[in-house]
Amino acid sequence: LYEVVDAKNTEALAAELSHQLPTFRDLMQRNPTHIDSHQHVHRSGSTRSLLVQIAQQLDVPLRDASQKVRYYGDFYGQTGEGTSLPDNITTDAFIRILDKLPLGFTELGCHPASEIDLDTMYRDERLQELNVLCNPRTRASIQEMNIELCSFHKFSELQQ
Repeated sequence: LYEVVDAKNTEALAAELSHQLPTFRDLMQRNPTHIDSHQHVHRSGSTRSLLVQIAQQLDVPLRDASQKVRYYGDFYGQTGEGTSLPDNITTDAFIRILDKLPLGFTELGCHPASEIDLDTMYRDERLQELNVLCNPRTRASIQEMNIELCSFHKFSELQQ
């Protein structure tokens, strides 16, 4: 459904990536602060090796491939097959995730939304995620655990 080029065709992947980076720069007027991919397609094969090279050239983290930034994606309300897992996206579940985080930088994967604005099988869960992330108990737990929320911009600044 989301495939732009054949992930097994290294030349096509390289061409697409050589198109996407300049497009990003044109739109944002800067380099990316990190690299990831939709549905984690960068985790294997040619996509991974190509993006590892680009991340190294840009000196930015690549999701799930950086030793400086861990990725944690358990705050997700479905199985890989799309079966709903509502207990995974509760305030208590999120606080348990926070409590297990080691020291250092961790990227927490989430997909919050304030309204159903996409035709996706993960639409109701997106609304629930936002409720959890905005819950006062979540904020209080973050403060009690001395967790500092930051963007990849701040991460980049701290690495210099």
